[in-house]
Amino acid sequence: MWSRPRANPLTLLFRYKGALLGYGILFTGGLLTIYYSTYLIYSDFLKVIGMANMIPNVMLVSTIAAVIAVLLAGPLALAINYRWFIIGTLIASLVYAPIALILYPSFTNLVMLAFIENFAMGLVPYVLIDKFDVQYRASGLGVSYNWAY
Repeated sequence: MWSRPRANPLTLLFRYKGALLGYGILFTGGLLTIYYSTYLIYSDFLKVIGMANMIPNVMLVSTIAAVIAVLLAGPLALAINYRWFIIGTLIASLVYAPIALILYPSFTNLVMLAFIENFAMGLVPYVLIDKFDVQYRASGLGVSYNWAY
């Protein structure tokens, strides 16, 4: 049965888990910065480099690739230690971004970059769930996601 909490869950979260909350906001915000700074600027980027005719196809297929990556990240995180998985994904993003955006901007490279970056985004819930205890989990994830956006 539901019972009224003794204290406001958000008050408890900020009081006792403020450092973890800061970590969650910075972690989620950092990944969103990577995500928004590349994948979501593809249309402007392709216009600047004279490949505007590719915008609809790149955006459509990149979005499909992003959804697949997010959906695959969860099951793979269960099979592989998610900490190593997210570090590997971030390293792959850092290595592949200059290739896809500077050296060889092409349809395939841009779609692959969107796929790789979205793997990291799909792992955010695993990282945050691992950080917050059960009594702080819902509030911690909610605040981390909303404040990071």
